[in-house]
Amino acid sequence: MNSAQFLEFLVSLSIQATVLVGITDWLCRVSRWPQAQYKLWSYCHLLLLLLTGCGLLLPHLRVLTNPWQIMSPEALQQLVSVEQSLGQLALVIWATGILLSLIMLASEWITVARFLKSCRPATESEVKLVFNDQSSHLTSTFLQPNASIQLLISQRFNSPFCYQWHAPVLVMPEYLLSLPQDEITFIARHELSHLRSGHPLQLFIERLVMTLFWFHPAIWWASRQSMLAREYACDDAAISARYEVVGYLKTLLAVAERGFHKEPEGSALYFGSGSSMMALRGRRILARFESTADWSPPDQRARWWPFHLMTAMAMITWSFWLPVDALASSRMAWSPWPGWSAAVLRTIDISARDYEPYDRSTRLHELSLESSQPQASSRSPY
Repeated sequence: MNSAQFLEFLVSLSIQATVLVGITDWLCRVSRWPQAQYKLWSYCHLLLLLLTGCGLLLPHLRVLTNPWQIMSPEALQQLVSVEQSLGQLALVIWATGILLSLIMLASEWITVARFLKSCRPATESEVKLVFNDQSSHLTSTFLQPNASIQLLISQRFNSPFCYQWHAPVLVMPEYLLSLPQDEITFIARHELSHLRSGHPLQLFIERLVMTLFWFHPAIWWASRQSMLAREYACDDAAISARYEVVGYLKTLLAVAERGFHKEPEGSALYFGSGSSMMALRGRRILARFESTADWSPPDQRARWWPFHLMTAMAMITWSFWLPVDALASSRMAWSPWPGWSAAVLRTIDISARDYEPYDRSTRLHELSLESSQPQASSRSPY
């Protein structure tokens, strides 16, 4: 992949990501169920990773024809030179952004790991206090011997959070243990719902997508919407009846009153995730339980059709690549097979069909000859 092809890849992939985020947002607006919304956003991030991998490793269908072929050889040479410079600059900036994002992500993981080591293990009485909700399906699921959670107590952090890398961890600030039992139960239900739903893994995938698309504002917006959907879903899981709404709002307020410390996220899911998000969660809880609308989960068929639609739209979107590369031929409907993936396939005796020859130096030489022909004819006396 040369610099012009990389420029075409980056521009086309950015547009494809914008379209996919827009489709996901529309599907989330159609579905009022937060459990479906965060799954849609997670699937959106998986599709973005798949689109990126396919764009780098596979040939793509050319639906749009190359508009640069009508240009004169001199103008085409100048355009190719500009595309080459822009492609090299874009590659350097993109790779630098990815490297810095990976460094920041690794630093956050290290900071969280160090913080966990600074916490003390919970005593037996504290474990019983936090996991006292024996009637909750969420709690009873994680209290099984083969799925135990490590409960840690912190004295210097104000928000409870859960974390999972090899094993699930729940961190509770020490001051929360003095709250009423029902408020502690709300927090435990909320954080256990994160772990039960696999949210740490989903957050990890989102961070990878944000690392690749660090320059794309739509991806950052999608990450925030996904975070909101996860928190909304866990809020719903923490409240089992309408009479618990007031108690849950008091729990949110108790955490918010302690303030929010700027801590690196890593793959941790915080109960107190910022004042603005806490306000949104509080208003939604009030609106949800003041409304008379039916909030029961949809049937199985209604849960799956948005994912099928997203898959189809992602396949359609991937076929639209902007014809940025001025040297791309319009004779074939498919782009050339990328050299690195074709070389890997040849090493395992799988032939990768080259849909057309693509030799940049040869094509530039042909353009040079074409541009020199009019000048030679003008110097001829005939």
